[in-house]
Amino acid sequence: MARPVCGQCVRVGLVCEGYDRQTIFLHATSGQSRRYRREDKPVPAASTAAPDTLVSTGNNGSSDGGGATILLPDALFRAAHEERYLSAFLEKYFPESREFPSKVTPYINGGWTVALPQLFQASPRIRRILLAVCLASAGDAPERAWERKQGLTYYTQSLQDMSATLSGWDRDRGRDQGTAGHTAVLVTSRLSSLYETLCGHDSQDPMAQARNWRHHLIGELAIIMSYPPETYTSGYMHQLFVDGRLHLISSALQMRKRSELNRPEWKTIPWRDISKTPKDLLVDILLDTPGLLEDLDVLKASPYGEVRDALRREIIRNCWACDEQLSAWRAAVGIRDPAYAFEIPESPTFSIDLLAAAHIMTIYWTTSVIVYSTLRTLCPSPASPHPPHTDPGLYCRRIAETIPILLHPDSGVYGAQMANLPAAIVLVYENAIDGGGAAGAIIFDAYRRAGRHEAAQRFQSSMRRQEARSPRLAMMEGPDADNARARSWLGMDEENM
Repeated sequence: MARPVCGQCVRVGLVCEGYDRQTIFLHATSGQSRRYRREDKPVPAASTAAPDTLVSTGNNGSSDGGGATILLPDALFRAAHEERYLSAFLEKYFPESREFPSKVTPYINGGWTVALPQLFQASPRIRRILLAVCLASAGDAPERAWERKQGLTYYTQSLQDMSATLSGWDRDRGRDQGTAGHTAVLVTSRLSSLYETLCGHDSQDPMAQARNWRHHLIGELAIIMSYPPETYTSGYMHQLFVDGRLHLISSALQMRKRSELNRPEWKTIPWRDISKTPKDLLVDILLDTPGLLEDLDVLKASPYGEVRDALRREIIRNCWACDEQLSAWRAAVGIRDPAYAFEIPESPTFSIDLLAAAHIMTIYWTTSVIVYSTLRTLCPSPASPHPPHTDPGLYCRRIAETIPILLHPDSGVYGAQMANLPAAIVLVYENAIDGGGAAGAIIFDAYRRAGRHEAAQRFQSSMRRQEARSPRLAMMEGPDADNARARSWLGMDEENM
């Protein structure tokens, strides 16, 4: 005979140990490193009981039995319910369903997320936006529509709360915000942009997802810079700062505007007491690239003459300066070949070290594509051939070969997030050059095999429209629309947009 199970566990999809269970107390200790188990499924509905109702559980589990019971207030049941949603999301987010080990946090951009379980408990503001992300990303099945709706409700409440807070930010930050308030607002802003990336698709407005995502990043940058760079020299604030630079650069690239973080003080003071990692040094170089694109736009709008020629020469010098920095970075990490690619087995065994290496190298290759495509746009027919290592196609191929690691099932949502920028740069470059190429096909295939192609295509399409250089390009439809937007974004279209 089958072992009896309780109907309550069957309904919520939990692994049931039957009626003969000992009394269990659930307790989360903030100092422990967690592994988020795949058996931990979120419960499908919040308690519908009145606030003062008591929920019984115990040895017997039955309302009319004689076993010992524990009576939990509805508020505690709700808290446990929310904890399970958080655990389910973090299981999907973290590589291998576990928190990042400390040995790799200097080489990735996810170290700040390790504190999320503690912040979830400590800050109602962070708890609300995290619940929005957890619920809205719970699944696409029809029976989970209520979760997505509840997630949107939490998200809307979070936006209203942030709007009220930021309206008095300059007035209050020095008096009553303190470090805890600063941390809560900064983390909330970052999680809001994550919500838009994962759940922000709007079928009625194809540009809404990218527009809202960019607005959150602009807000996050403003929050960071409302404090001096000395604020970010140590502890969790330093981790938040260094891990946030990459996605803030993504916004600057989309807008083709220099980042405020490219100022000398913001590239030095936060590391006053901590040495820069290879990732930090590489992001420093990537920070120069939005300025190249901004100058290219100024050049296109300038009248022909000496001023235009001088600006063109300056941009070319800046491209070669980036080339020298990339060469110095390679020498520092022991890479000799500019087009270096680490060997990836046909069926690689996943490891967090491999994911960290893939992340670092895609930043390097992405920087190379932007620098060398700008250089070749300005020098389409040089007196002497371009050096082979300045071919952007080389780095597009390297990115395409590595994207499957970032999209590996064990890389989690984090890996997919890290794939967004390099994938977007490859697709834009290839669309601009020849209407799409082999590297883009490999990337799309990797997204399909990972089951992320629909969400990725929606987000990339929204980004393309939002970054278009004119309203006409933004609303263009048809097979040539992406190619035209890509040529304009890279500065390869001479039309004054």
